[in-house]
Amino acid sequence: MKVTYNKNRVIIMLSIFLMVSFIFLDMFEDYTEGAKFLHLAIELLMLLLAAGIFVVILKEYMQEKNQRIDLQNSVDNLIQEQRQLKEQSRLYLNGLSEVIDKQFKNWRLTPSEQEVGFMLLKGFSLKEIAHLRVASEKTVHTQSQAIYKKSGIHGRSEFSAYFLEDLLPPKSMDVNSETQALYQN
Repeated sequence: MKVTYNKNRVIIMLSIFLMVSFIFLDMFEDYTEGAKFLHLAIELLMLLLAAGIFVVILKEYMQEKNQRIDLQNSVDNLIQEQRQLKEQSRLYLNGLSEVIDKQFKNWRLTPSEQEVGFMLLKGFSLKEIAHLRVASEKTVHTQSQAIYKKSGIHGRSEFSAYFLEDLLPPKSMDVNSETQALYQN
């Protein structure tokens, strides 16, 4: 639709340009043949009107073309920025995964406990973890309790907070009073 609109505008501009040219040629011929002043004045008025319309349409066309170029440049810049942010996020997530993996090894978690630990951090329920690992819910519960015992952490919330605390804004940041009360407790 946009392409058709631009093609139509170009056709209109070309038509008006031809009209201006023909009016000018007609005026020149009429002048050389000695046409009356009123006739030439009317044709001059038509010429100026058609030329004015042509200039207005040309100006709008150029403005829209520049806007399209600017918008395309903005889109290209946003796409590039998005790619950079995705890459940066990937690096941060890989770094976080390495830190978590290292901490799991420091706590001497078994490979099964490490797998359960990652799933707990991802927010899966014990039932979901059991289903994904093709294990009983009781086994997953026992493994999660072993994780908490080896880490010295008391429960899932504290376990998640252990790794995510540094990702959250510091206590000194301007936060609402309810959130400040949570930090103080």
